[in-house]
Amino acid sequence: MNILSQRNDTTIFDLSSKRAPRVIGSVLFLLSICYIAVFLFDVEPGEKISLGILLFGLISFFFLPKSIWFKPPLILMVLSILWLVAAWAVVSSDFPDRARSGPAVEDFIDKFLFLFIGLALAGSRYRERVFAAVLGAVIVLLPWISGDGFSALMAGLQGHREGFGLNPIRSGMLATFVFMFASVFLLFEVFSERKRKAVMALAAVAVVWSLILVSVSQTRAVFVALLVVLITGVPFVLHRIGVMQNRAGRKKFLIIIAIALMALVSLDYGLGGKNIDRIKQGFSIIPLVATEGVDELPQSSWGIRVIMLNIGLEQSAERPFWGWGYRSSDLILEDAHSAGVLDQEFSQFHNSYLEVLVEYGIVGVVLLLAVFLYLLSRLVALIRPESQDLRLATASFLFLLFMLVFSFFDGILVQGSYGQFIFNAVGGVALSLHFRRAFLQPADVATAG
Repeated sequence: MNILSQRNDTTIFDLSSKRAPRVIGSVLFLLSICYIAVFLFDVEPGEKISLGILLFGLISFFFLPKSIWFKPPLILMVLSILWLVAAWAVVSSDFPDRARSGPAVEDFIDKFLFLFIGLALAGSRYRERVFAAVLGAVIVLLPWISGDGFSALMAGLQGHREGFGLNPIRSGMLATFVFMFASVFLLFEVFSERKRKAVMALAAVAVVWSLILVSVSQTRAVFVALLVVLITGVPFVLHRIGVMQNRAGRKKFLIIIAIALMALVSLDYGLGGKNIDRIKQGFSIIPLVATEGVDELPQSSWGIRVIMLNIGLEQSAERPFWGWGYRSSDLILEDAHSAGVLDQEFSQFHNSYLEVLVEYGIVGVVLLLAVFLYLLSRLVALIRPESQDLRLATASFLFLLFMLVFSFFDGILVQGSYGQFIFNAVGGVALSLHFRRAFLQPADVATAG
């Protein structure tokens, strides 16, 4: 049966005999679509949409099975809220002159909105696919939404670093979402017995287009994270679905790797080798650390990251358990600039894990990694050859793995909003997939589509 035609397919809200939960679920879904639109179109009421999702999500818990209340994501959210407040309170007591005002509601929901987006999608295949398709379509149109359209694209193809109205790091990260999802759907379609030419053509166009957007962003961190996913995540997925267990499957894997690498290298040479040159420049820092020491490093993009890593580790060593509290990173970096350690003023360490370690200590890092590992583990359970949700689960798994690696090179999950936005969106899809498997169709994973 065509899932796309099932607009009223079962959701977790149908587990209640009352009508109110279904209405709440529909409102949540509409708000989640609005969340995409207002966020990427930079419309004013974006924060109000997030608060609306939070409000209706909390209300929905009263109508859902009690077992959902005590699932790990909600427990992790509560623990994180308690820890953020506790860390801030301890710093306020120990260093009242340095403590910032306490975390706001927005700081909590920015990190855990995926839980409520998961409730909005509610285990519905129709909702998941519409949500992912709308998100992908908006990102594909990014050059016209926030940039200068074809003129910006042509400038990027001529070697200019282009972010289309956004920081290039952000635009490259967002375009990677489309690249990852379109690539997965294209590859599964190519290797399936029943090939749908229209789907293959659309996915191929999306792959090429998103790869161009990624390339013109000239973001080393994106390419490094993509490479890590290519050599670790892809073989893992192929092993899970049984492709790597025979010679023909291993041959397919090598062909995929070769084509992907050739595509990246060929496109980059068309851009004058900009990305390869930037990656070489970044890795040239490594031998300098060993020979010259951190104090003598050039204040280049990755040189600054190494210097910040040193600063962050020194600061966290003083308060490894509690950290320095809410938004202390910008104060620490401001002090480093005043002392002449950094030539410029920065508000983040350009490393999400270091950021959390400095502000919330080891416990904060453990909580962050626990969220990642929970979502990834739920998706791994769905990456099986007989799963009806194999494609969406695989794409979500690979992108979250990409975010896990990418966050080492940018404070994307802590500072700013675009990283939190895309993490919450994909995390919500992952949670919805889990809801369907756990509460709606326990036998679905063992049923061929």
